[in-house]
Amino acid sequence: MRRYVSVWVVLGVMVALGLIGGVGGAVFSFCGAKRGGAYGRDLGRRGCSSKDDRNAITNRFDTLKYDVQSCATGCMLSGKECVTYCVERLGFSVGCARCWSDMTSCSISKCSFSCMNPWSSKCKKCTYDHCFPSLVHCAQLDEKDLPPH
Repeated sequence: MRRYVSVWVVLGVMVALGLIGGVGGAVFSFCGAKRGGAYGRDLGRRGCSSKDDRNAITNRFDTLKYDVQSCATGCMLSGKECVTYCVERLGFSVGCARCWSDMTSCSISKCSFSCMNPWSSKCKKCTYDHCFPSLVHCAQLDEKDLPPH
């Protein structure tokens, strides 16, 4: 058991330091991201203010944080495009999905040690303090439009 925990800790640190990730596509793809979704497309405008994006937020409001975090942890070794594609599959436009994947990248770069356990309260606080303001700005929404931290 200890050996498996150590492997995940090492992989988490390597991802946080940018030593591994989406190299030539997906290393591991728990979210099923292949060539499709955000891969190879013009990602254009960002923001979550479209009717479809707002509906996706409303429909998933109670589970949205869990759903996006599941995308992030499932795509831990696959890279940012995997997260974007996974979030798109939750019903968001590619521009909105990029805002969410930017937030997961931020948490990796600014909260790597706090997020060794991505489900911990330390990780949530660090991500909220350091990355949530950028999500709100990118999404072009008010903080009250998103689930509370």
